[in-house]
Amino acid sequence: MLFRNGEDMTENVLIYLQSAQLVEEEWEILPEIIVAGRYSQKDGVHRLEYDEALDDTGELTHNILKFSREYAHLHKNGQVQAEMLFVPEEENMFVYRTPYGDLVMVASTRDITLEEQPDLIRLKIEYRMDVQDQGYQILCSMEIKVHAA
Repeated sequence: MLFRNGEDMTENVLIYLQSAQLVEEEWEILPEIIVAGRYSQKDGVHRLEYDEALDDTGELTHNILKFSREYAHLHKNGQVQAEMLFVPEEENMFVYRTPYGDLVMVASTRDITLEEQPDLIRLKIEYRMDVQDQGYQILCSMEIKVHAA
């Protein structure tokens, strides 16, 4: 059992990350990423910790995602660095640091959906991403599914 109501816990998990972007009025679904990670829950806040390789160099980015029904906070550290906050009906600015330079971005969160089952946790975040100084906007959807390993 992955999710236990009211209990603090830590467990090894498999994390399925799926993103989509609205490009020229069609949703472009990006390849699903599956990684091993650690899950914990404390005081009703879920926490995932996992590493991912974002390109062919093999260099890893360490991610810590904390979330509830009210917000999601993603901390990235490694090849990419960012502190991303998603709160429904709010805009949050952050700097997305890459080896190629920094991008100032604004995430305008439309909705956060959290589904908790005994063997599955599913988080879906719908948001608009604005890249400052480039006039670039894109609608995005990110879904994260957590299963016991």
